[in-house]
Parts: sequence; structure tokens; C-alpha cells
Amino acid sequence: MKNINIRIILAFIVLSSLAVSSCYKEADWVDENAELSGKHFPIIQSTYLDKATYNVGETVIDTVLYWSIDEVEKLDLYASIDGADEELYSSTPYSHNYFPKTRTDVAALTYVVPDGTQGKEISLRVVVVAKNGLTSKEENITKRYKYDLSKLTVNE
Repeated sequence: MKNINIRIILAFIVLSSLAVSSCYKEADWVDENAELSGKHFPIIQSTYLDKATYNVGETVIDTVLYWSIDEVEKLDLYASIDGADEELYSSTPYSHNYFPKTRTDVAALTYVVPDGTQGKEISLRVVVVAKNGLTSKEENITKRYKYDLSKLTVNE
């Protein structure tokens, strides 16, 4: 008889603890630490150049594939010569140019290779600026994988 009572009591304890724990709502980090603003970052899918080496005075076309849920204002092109600080080279207003094959907008940004850069490496970085104030430069994916960066070498 005692054996049956102990089993019943143990079964009751286990069922009670399951019932109580199923009502417990775990903390959700996103709910507690994120605030939805309705704004979206523009995303750069890729950038590429036609070739890897250029001559001084030659025009480089940096092709950018990007998309944004929110409206885009402009595309900024930054240049860095041999690892120096990036400087804004140009700012191009947004122009709708949807490419169905990649499901992205496409932009061709131009850069003229400056004098005195023979034998040096030039890095071109594209930043997409949305009208909501957010930019692709702030997006973690772009930073991590450097989809926004193109490099070229200037012939001597």
C-alpha cells in the first residue's frame, strides 16, 4: 500500500512540475533589447570591376548590385590609395535600374585613376544611403564579407 502511495505522490509531483514549467515564458533577447522602427538597411549584394589593373587617367567602372526595401537617396563612392584613409570620391543620386536576373538594382559608378598612383593599390568602397538615414556601411553583413569593396592595381 505504501508503495502505491509513493508512486502516486511521485507521479503527482512530476505532473505538477511539468504543468507549472509549461506556463513559464522564457525571456526573449530580441523582445527585450530591440526596438522596431520600421526602417530597413540597404544591402549590397556585390561590387565588381571589369579588370584588376588600370593605367593612370583610365576610367574605372565599379558595378554595384544592391537592394533596399526603403527608398534609396544616393550612392557614395569612397577611395583609398595604398591603405590611406578613405575619402569621398563621388556621390551619385539614385536612379532606378532594376535587373530581374539578380533581383537587384544595378549602378555603374565611375572613378578616374589619379596621377601619382603608379604601382599602388586602390580600394573603392560603395555606400548606399537610404532616405530613412540608414546606410549599407552600417550593415553587419556588408562589413563582414566586404561585398561593398573593390580593389585594383595601377600599372607602373
